[in-house]
Amino acid sequence: MLLEIDVIDAVCKDLEERGYVIINRKKEIKHSGKDVIAKKTNSNKDIRLFIEAIGETSSDSSSKRYGIPFDRSQIKVHISELLFATAETLSMPKLDEYIY
Repeated sequence: MLLEIDVIDAVCKDLEERGYVIINRKKEIKHSGKDVIAKKTNSNKDIRLFIEAIGETSSDSSSKRYGIPFDRSQIKVHISELLFATAETLSMPKLDEYIY
């Protein structure tokens, strides 16, 4: 089963191979903010990526659902949270020198 931290590790590795610098990344189960923030300079503009990741199961080993795949209702909640995070990121004030 892929845990959220496994997804984050794979995403960061891929981004670094593509020339992105990882500014911030989630390293603990409980945290606030985006899971990964990365940037890359391209044609004098900074490209910023704000990434939220989800694994296949709970990352908390003390959880009753640890190691058990998310069910339909949990998937709906996670997708809803991702859509909200996307809307939140899109509504952030934009700076001219960045591409989001």
